[in-house]
Amino acid sequence: MPTASPSPSVVVVSDHASVTGGAEMVAITSAVGLVEAGYDVTFIAGAEPRDPRLIEHPFHRVEVLGATGFHQSTRRASAFRDALWNRSAEAMMNRALEGLDPGKTVVHFHSHLSILSPSVLGAALDAGFACVSTLHDYGIVCPNSGLYIHPKRVVCPYRPLSLQCVLTQCSKRNYLSKAALVMRSEILLRRVRGASRIKAFIAVSRRNGEIVRPFLPKGAVIQHLRNPYQSPREARVDAEDNAPLVFVGRLTSEKDPVRLAEAGKRVGMPVVFIGTGPLEDQVRAANPEAEITGWVSQQDVAAWFRRARANVMTSRWHEGSPLSLTDAAARGVPSVVPSTMAGAENVEPGETGFHFDLASDDSLDRALDALKDAGTVRRLSESAYERFWADPPTLEAHVRGLGAIYESVLSG
Repeated sequence: MPTASPSPSVVVVSDHASVTGGAEMVAITSAVGLVEAGYDVTFIAGAEPRDPRLIEHPFHRVEVLGATGFHQSTRRASAFRDALWNRSAEAMMNRALEGLDPGKTVVHFHSHLSILSPSVLGAALDAGFACVSTLHDYGIVCPNSGLYIHPKRVVCPYRPLSLQCVLTQCSKRNYLSKAALVMRSEILLRRVRGASRIKAFIAVSRRNGEIVRPFLPKGAVIQHLRNPYQSPREARVDAEDNAPLVFVGRLTSEKDPVRLAEAGKRVGMPVVFIGTGPLEDQVRAANPEAEITGWVSQQDVAAWFRRARANVMTSRWHEGSPLSLTDAAARGVPSVVPSTMAGAENVEPGETGFHFDLASDDSLDRALDALKDAGTVRRLSESAYERFWADPPTLEAHVRGLGAIYESVLSG
């Protein structure tokens, strides 16, 4: 255990205190890495339960509000108020900042809009603390956080909070939901001024940063830092000897699992969907032979990758930097992804996997057909494995990158 705490101190902010998605996984994992490196770390979150690591490691402070999201609450009026500006979360943030030196402390936001609300960012900025935000999604500029029109299943062409944006029903639910999201986004932009006052944004892929830059103030600092990978190195998966195409994630329209189910049936390749979601019945109807595992443990996900011929993503929206691409490459499993998706840069076409044109079923089918050749799959697999482990995104490397970013925002 380190005996001295390096500067700066760090306050890590997450909507959830357990792993419910990629943002929370990175928030908790990186916070633990910072503690292990000797940083003085405070962790605050909106929702219980707490990941065991938050209990086992010597954090300076861990505080969880114990709140729920708007759609999970039975108290609709107060839940709506809290979604726009949660005063209890604001008070929690103020308590967490007590006694910390704004000149030697960074507040790092991973997620805060769905439960904690813009109030926690406002509290940290108004108190004079340097704030950093990781772009796990696009909520810092976009009302629905995805730059995506859900009813039309297309990437949004409008500038966030423009008249076209405000008038477009882009949420998963209805226009009343969209109106509430616009109100929250206006608070974030006008009252908190988050986009202009955050010292640095961390892009989780190059494309992720390119997508958001046009909507940030001129001169906004965007740093690129890969998400950490913690699993130990294993022998390369003999992907060429495996059969199933694997899809990891929620079965939702923006991730479009139905498209892969249909493609798998067309080309005659088995498909396994690791996850669940509202499109489960549509996936089964499109391809009765497809297997749907539901949510499984990380150990079981790893076991499925050991049996996979390829990892396939058919996302219609931008994404950020899907963790499944890292999990696949680390084991030597080729990936097939849309060419425009954030994170596609991690798949080199013809070398570690394939890109396909999101507008073309033929393009996807050709990529999958190419995977029927064992020699091709072996070559892709070996290349993906070797390239990943030549420069792996270890937790230690991630923490070093965070330290450099923290020091730069405090000295700038």
